Amino acid sequence: MKKTLAKDKLSSAQIQLVFDFVQCLFEGDVANYWSKICRVDQARILGRYDALVEAGSLPGVNFEEYVNAEAKAKQEGFYAAIRENFGISHFVRHTNHGDVMVFAYENIRGPVAYINEAMRNVYPILLTLDASSEKSEISLEWKVRFFEDYWFEEVNSDKWIDEPIEDMYELTDD
Repeated sequence: MKKTLAKDKLSSAQIQLVFDFVQCLFEGDVANYWSKICRVDQARILGRYDALVEAGSLPGVNFEEYVNAEAKAKQEGFYAAIRENFGISHFVRHTNHGDVMVFAYENIRGPVAYINEAMRNVYPILLTLDASSEKSEISLEWKVRFFEDYWFEEVNSDKWIDEPIEDMYELTDD
């Protein structure tokens, strides 16, 4: 991560997203929760669901139920301590991948200023920019990352051309 500078304060859009995300995380509205997750992670979750459905591993489970049980519930568990009375850092931390990390703190009821170093539990919330375009207008919107890895960047398109993946499209007998 790069060093945080004074100019790296949270924007109002980032603050609003973090508070909206934590609020909707603990409510029953899966669609609202889903709208806060970035598209690259939505695609990965949908891909996992499709693969499990195709394999017959999720009989009778629709996509909303899957998101609620496999994505939302995991984040609810991780962020349980900040369900109520939480605060967030005033500055963002930048990752080497261009994302922004915001730290949430438990049991905060008002502004806190630390004069000396302090040991606190922090709950990182990773934000990224989603880009979209409509009628030649490009818009950027902050979204929450579900996955904190960058496996999608390790794909090497040269490998696709030069090294065929054997048996990738072979039919198998079940």
